Amino acid sequence: MNQGDYQVHVPGNGLVQPAVDQYDQGPSTHSGPLATIAPGQNGTEVNLPGVSFSTTRPLLSDSDSQIQGGIDSQLTLQNGVLSGTVTNTLSYGLSDVYVLMANSFARIGHLAAGQSEQVSLRINNASNSAGMTLADQLATSNGLSTSYGMNYTGTAPQDEFQRHMAILAALSGEAGYYGNCGGTPCKIAAAPGGSTYFLNGRAGQGIVEGSDPLLVAGSPATLIGWADMPGGTTSGVIVNGITPAGLQETLVQSPLNMKFSGTLQLPTNFISGQLIDVQGTNAQYQYGGAYTMTTGSMTFEFPVHFGAKQQVSGLRFSEPTNLSQIMGPSTSPISGLVSEANRLQIHLYNWQTGTWNAIPLNGFTFATSNTRAYISADGRVLLQLSNQDSTVGTILFGRPSLDLQGTVS
Repeated sequence: MNQGDYQVHVPGNGLVQPAVDQYDQGPSTHSGPLATIAPGQNGTEVNLPGVSFSTTRPLLSDSDSQIQGGIDSQLTLQNGVLSGTVTNTLSYGLSDVYVLMANSFARIGHLAAGQSEQVSLRINNASNSAGMTLADQLATSNGLSTSYGMNYTGTAPQDEFQRHMAILAALSGEAGYYGNCGGTPCKIAAAPGGSTYFLNGRAGQGIVEGSDPLLVAGSPATLIGWADMPGGTTSGVIVNGITPAGLQETLVQSPLNMKFSGTLQLPTNFISGQLIDVQGTNAQYQYGGAYTMTTGSMTFEFPVHFGAKQQVSGLRFSEPTNLSQIMGPSTSPISGLVSEANRLQIHLYNWQTGTWNAIPLNGFTFATSNTRAYISADGRVLLQLSNQDSTVGTILFGRPSLDLQGTVS
């Protein structure tokens, strides 16, 4: 049966909503009555009327669950090498485990329940993988093509490992589909952050530097792995009174703590600014990890506290340089005039004087050795990007990053 009305029961107290692809620029394939979602007994009831073979009606279900244990880490970043141990205190093992940092990864493999494993990861600041998602880098390191997984011309994964790689590609926004763009078939990314997308036949890089979807935001390193669960498990979803057969995968994504020692050789884009204040009504987050602003300001905070005996000798701020590749020179979804980040006014907060100091943006970077003025006593740096000239038009920019020079003992 592939045509008619479908009633879906999703158990538990989770939030259920339709998954709508906001990047579909082709003609809509949805017709007839819309889905209805209502709370029911022991779960949520979803009515999907008029579903046919050519109609896609995906649903998202989000809920919290209590888990015993976690991932413990004893890691030190010293002179450009991350080393130490990670321990699995969960009640189940993990397969295809990796430790990830910006543009770098280390393979662990299998991590049994209660097991500790040594990690040794040299930071990669090479530009040969710039613009590639970590999912693409993992696939390439295992001899798989990119973007890997089921797509318009591809084939289904043949084993568990290939399926895991395909899911990571999908989570990174690389599971695209083909639509109609001005009479020409074009591939459109399924989610923000993908490595390649096509709009109106033009290709572009789909990930802003330093914003990889597989990394836990605000964490210096991330562990990912797949839970070893009994085969044939299902989510408990009931469709038209029938429990469908299926396969359930559980991806564990855990932030890792680390200490610092020796020379601060940090990965590129290691310290990304966290947006803490927005002034103005037309500042927006855009596809692929970019921001737009006409007038107003955005303030970003950078944590730089690596220990009591840190000596920071220099700060270097940078803006992503691949935004024109991300948005496309003539295919940007943003309407109106778009200027780049060098049209913004840049200010650093001076903790000694309590004022904002204007700084020049040389291309996409700014560096200073006056670290005492710009690092607070509790290890914070504040950077403000602003524009008050409405005649400039809409300004496109990315999340700024910070590189440090110094030592930690």
